[in-house]
Amino acid sequence: MTAITYSSTVSVPSEKPRIVDERGKTLSAVAGPYEEGSSMSLTCVVSGGRPRPELSWWLDGAEIKSGDGNSVSVGMTKSDGRNGGGMDITTRLLVVQKLNRSQLHTSYTCVANNSNKTAPLMTAVAVEMLLAPLSVMFVNTWQPLSKGKEFTLECQSYGSRPSAKITWWKDNLKLNTSDEQVSSDGNVTTSKLIFTPLISDHDGRLTCRAHNPRLATGVLEQAWKLDVFYLPKVRLELGSKMNPKKIKEGGDVYFECIVDSNPNAYKVIWRHNKAVVANNPKGGVMVTDSALAIQAVGRKNAGNYSCTAYNVEGDGRSNDVHLTVIYKPVCKINYIRTVAVGRNEDIRLSCEVDAYPPATDYQWLLNNTSGTSLELNSGTMDTSPPSSTLIYRPASDADYGSLACKATNIAGVQEHPCLFIVIPAG
Repeated sequence: MTAITYSSTVSVPSEKPRIVDERGKTLSAVAGPYEEGSSMSLTCVVSGGRPRPELSWWLDGAEIKSGDGNSVSVGMTKSDGRNGGGMDITTRLLVVQKLNRSQLHTSYTCVANNSNKTAPLMTAVAVEMLLAPLSVMFVNTWQPLSKGKEFTLECQSYGSRPSAKITWWKDNLKLNTSDEQVSSDGNVTTSKLIFTPLISDHDGRLTCRAHNPRLATGVLEQAWKLDVFYLPKVRLELGSKMNPKKIKEGGDVYFECIVDSNPNAYKVIWRHNKAVVANNPKGGVMVTDSALAIQAVGRKNAGNYSCTAYNVEGDGRSNDVHLTVIYKPVCKINYIRTVAVGRNEDIRLSCEVDAYPPATDYQWLLNNTSGTSLELNSGTMDTSPPSSTLIYRPASDADYGSLACKATNIAGVQEHPCLFIVIPAG
């Protein structure tokens, strides 16, 4: 009788797969974080199992085949000896080249299957990534700013993981921010800066810079050239080639109004002793926004000058420049006066002149009725600028006629003397 032999194969399930990263760390639920553009290597490790389990990698419900695509590769299932407990070890490698941000939170699953009689065992990990910001931009800063006025400026960045850190810079100086907020999903960071511009900030650069504090690269920034409006700063100067101490009557004078403003001044008003100076070329007065020219300057032109510039921020007034005009003496009152006096009587005649600088010398001349011209003795005069007083006593008919008073200063001798017509009294 022939003996019949029966053989049976007993299936022994393996342990649940473990997923190990490139550093040899066993992962629980998350792989990474990885930087964008880096590679990820995951090894599926299974201990035990009879028959030896077949390992596979899965993504989005589909098995990843070896050679699928250009960026993902899967090694062959292979035996890696035995563990410390004497159990066989089976592994399979998954390599993802050049991770991109679309793979954030992608779930990769390792499946171990050694029998149709037992359910497959599986372990999954989600990919965590470090992402640089995608964008940074100003929200509300493109209008001009006004000097000394407080503004709240906003800058926003999105796409960074973890959320971006925003810093503000004025030229090369880091500024302190007053407020930073992150959206609930961590994707958008909004930073607010309280900024009070100075005139010196005009044409400077204000920069909003976003970066992921866990990345060494990927910094984004947007710069804004500051346009700061401010009141005109005005300075008045006498013409550069003019000596303010040597301006003589009859000469030409010009002033320069130097204006620093943003935006540019739309008008400039000139004033002389607070009265507005009008353009009058026929009268020898030429007015522009930057200069005032006066031809054949006279005594009436002496005094304080200023200019005021206007722009959309307001007006700015210059310093006063005092114009001093050197001119020869002239009579203060009545060019010709008639006085009556008896013989051997004294009369006090006062010769008052207007001059700059004050007169330093006076001369009295008598043109009598006989046609004789005689300079009078200075001993009969009392000279105290701006006047000279003559005590005159006619003794005969020859002492009547016209008395002329002429004063002198550094500008010269008085051209038209002050005249006193002396006639007999009664």
